[in-house]
Amino acid sequence: MPAIRSYASIQARLNWFRLAKAHGVQWTCWKLGLSRKTFYKWRARYLAAERQSRSLLDQSRRPHSSPRQLPTAMVERILAIREEHACGPRLVSFYLQRDHGLTVSPAGVYKVLKRAGQVRPYRTRKRFTQRYTSQWIKTPGQKVQIDVKYCPRLVGASQRYQYTALDGYSRLRFCEIYDEVSPGASVDFLARVRACFPFRIRCIQTDHGVEFTYAMFPEVRVAHPFDAACRRVRIRHKLIPIGTPHHNGQVENSHGKDVVECYRRQPIRDPAHLVALIHRRNQLWNFERPHQALGLRTPVEYLQLLPRYRQAVPNFAAAYRLPPRSAATEPRLIPYRDGWRVLQEEREKSVTYVCS
Repeated sequence: MPAIRSYASIQARLNWFRLAKAHGVQWTCWKLGLSRKTFYKWRARYLAAERQSRSLLDQSRRPHSSPRQLPTAMVERILAIREEHACGPRLVSFYLQRDHGLTVSPAGVYKVLKRAGQVRPYRTRKRFTQRYTSQWIKTPGQKVQIDVKYCPRLVGASQRYQYTALDGYSRLRFCEIYDEVSPGASVDFLARVRACFPFRIRCIQTDHGVEFTYAMFPEVRVAHPFDAACRRVRIRHKLIPIGTPHHNGQVENSHGKDVVECYRRQPIRDPAHLVALIHRRNQLWNFERPHQALGLRTPVEYLQLLPRYRQAVPNFAAAYRLPPRSAATEPRLIPYRDGWRVLQEEREKSVTYVCS
């Protein structure tokens, strides 16, 4: 393909000279939309090369020397940080300054990554979507988003699920692994979130999943266990509109970060390894990982900027120590010919239990 384009450019410029010989330079430049300076430049280059066609090829504009080019050692360090943290140019620049005392602008880091082939080209046409920001969230615990993510499949084990709670103000996050998605698991996770977060939770925002609400089943006349648990501790349960996951964008974005920075980089051997990995991820997210939305601070550092929470830290140990909860009678939905029927019966096994 480059050879075809080179041949086309040679033929086009040779055509300039033929037209100029037949109709004159002024008419040729007017007809082709060329400047006289461009025409005379290429003709002088063509005559100086004794009319060799290769002289009409575009020449490289790359500089002969780049005195301000980054040293090879710094380029290797940038690529190593990119490989270790799987982050973008701005965070790579931040890690260089914090850990190594080296100052490289995000634009310079981007050029290094692009030259190394580690940056995908930007989309030329981006979809416009309404931005749902946390501009109205002024205090910690004002709104906590909760969602469930399917964990990667484990060979020889059942499907595991990651429950995630993320505070909209400080981005403080807590995750736990469960064997099932059920109302009992949601109630158990709510208790662990309340034990972990160092502030009072006023509102919890979820989707319409059956593990959080029976709003999608109007025939069900009993209260959902998760709604009942929220009312007992005076927490408002807010449901986002159906089919709008961007309303829970903060926790959804954190799940995407988990895939890129955790699940794709570390093969999971067994369920115990998965639980240990998520517990380590809790520490990393809240105490070590800087967030661009927080001014390159960690969630704990951003929370401690408030005078009331100067010494506040998440209590993961208290959350992990809670005993597993079980609900002996949980409404079970059984489909039949006329619709849905609710049966109150004891389940053969515990509704929920935390992987250990």
